[in-house]
Amino acid sequence: MKVKYIKENIKYLLNDYRFKLIILFVICCNFFGAAYLARNSDYISAIMDIFTQEYYDIAFFALILVNTINTYDMFEKNSCYIIRFNNKKEYLIQLIKNILISNTILFIINLLVSLIFLNFFGNQFIIKKYDIYGISYNIPNLLYIVFYMFRFYIIVSIISLINACLIKLVNSKCAIFINVLLWIVFIFYPYNSHVINSISDIPLVFCSYFRVQFYSGFALESACSILYIFMLLIIGLVLFNIAKNRIKQIGE
Repeated sequence: MKVKYIKENIKYLLNDYRFKLIILFVICCNFFGAAYLARNSDYISAIMDIFTQEYYDIAFFALILVNTINTYDMFEKNSCYIIRFNNKKEYLIQLIKNILISNTILFIINLLVSLIFLNFFGNQFIIKKYDIYGISYNIPNLLYIVFYMFRFYIIVSIISLINACLIKLVNSKCAIFINVLLWIVFIFYPYNSHVINSISDIPLVFCSYFRVQFYSGFALESACSILYIFMLLIIGLVLFNIAKNRIKQIGE
């Protein structure tokens, strides 16, 4: 039954004019990315050029936040759906599940639009060893881009969880304010050109995982990414439990 209502909510979301406006902005951002950021690169390198460009990423994070707030509002207004929940935990889990599904759809659409525009600009598809300014990972660039996009998606999903909890704990204005501060850090945080040789040197600023970062090897980058995702997830779960305990009644 819950699956049925989630499907109905998704269908309602896709027909919502605000979601359609978000998709329009996605198309505009990716046209700019394909036309101006990556038109002189091969296909796989072009994807990296786009998704590691800070202004492109900030624009995408902004759209994710807007979509999170929009999905939250739509969920809260669906009183016929909310009254079916048995307890506060179930209510909050379903709220977050709807937001994560909505943002997953947006992420997939964004990636597909980006790939489509890259086809228009004639980027060649070349599989080669992935290397960063002479540091070779000894893996195909295609494998690395799959890893990068998966990490991108996981971190964006956890940020969506954190934003949902912030909206529930305080309000959407608080979530917007905190996100804007993070975006400012993203823009002005200095680029680290040093090679990371140990997991003890793990980058703690989130923007480091959306840039081309220097690691001594792919295994080390994978380990640092997993550890960082685990730390982010702990923050999200702590906020989830605080939000659950703060809710006095379902739908509040």
